[in-house]
Amino acid sequence: FSRTLTVTTNEKAPENLYLRVATGNIEKRADGLYLLDKILELKVPSDAITRSSNGKQELLLPVIFTDNKAELKVEYVW
Repeated sequence: FSRTLTVTTNEKAPENLYLRVATGNIEKRADGLYLLDKILELKVPSDAITRSSNGKQELLLPVIFTDNKAELKVEYVW
């Protein structure tokens, strides 16, 4: 299952904008996939980052605009 999110703006594109894809116990695997709570695998672009917040981890994708449009794709495997 995959989900694609398209974001557009008529204004100046914001900087340092991220989409929070998941929260929980997140492990980055050697094959580039992320394992969420030992149940769900997520395939995201290689520029994804993780951070800790309130005792949990967050998986974030940078929202990068090109010509006032950004497209983000996440694949879910279970």
